[in-house]
Amino acid sequence: MEIKYMKRILFVFFTICTSVLFASCDDKDDNSGDFLRGTSANFITDYVLPQRVEVSTLGYGENNEVLSLLEFGGDTLRNISKAPDYLNLARQYGDTAYNDNVAMNGNYALSQRIDSVRIVSDVDYDASHKSGVDLSGVCSIKFESYGNFVLSKYNDGNYSGYLHEENVHEKINNLTDWQRSLVRPYFIRIIYDSLPTLSQVHNMTFTFYFEGGTVLSATQQMDFGKVK
Repeated sequence: MEIKYMKRILFVFFTICTSVLFASCDDKDDNSGDFLRGTSANFITDYVLPQRVEVSTLGYGENNEVLSLLEFGGDTLRNISKAPDYLNLARQYGDTAYNDNVAMNGNYALSQRIDSVRIVSDVDYDASHKSGVDLSGVCSIKFESYGNFVLSKYNDGNYSGYLHEENVHEKINNLTDWQRSLVRPYFIRIIYDSLPTLSQVHNMTFTFYFEGGTVLSATQQMDFGKVK
């Protein structure tokens, strides 16, 4: 019992450290710093092209929930470059008239909207979810999104200052189009709301489908027996 308790403490510590690490990297800033870059016509300063996804093994979240951590990576288009590809994305999302302060290290978002998420295991999860059956209905997802703020023409009214990210926590199948748009690529959490009752060791495959036709998958072995 003491060993399992220590594992929970260590994973929560790892989760917090990971979020801090993401915030400290140039391409992974959470925009919570005290320094402002200055006035920008674009709220989204950096678009990350979805070219890869990475997933961690199982652990515990801040509320003791069982989860997996994911992050996206890829080439980055920056507004400082004023490159045509960046400007086209800014126009696509209507992000051309922000004209206000942004955080020093910028606001990073995926360049494509996430259309859907599919999670499957190679073994039986429970009586209703056999091998290969989509598990997204028994999982929720947590991430930060700028979609509501930008797509509402900076008028969502929910946030103050210059952060404007929405802290999304929803069942995967309940996400709105705006929530799935302009997602921060880092520190995405898949939460297992219902734990497996049959096999305990799973090779879980996470597949993300994007509006532009991009499909990204990552597979990771999960041993649920070690986190109960």
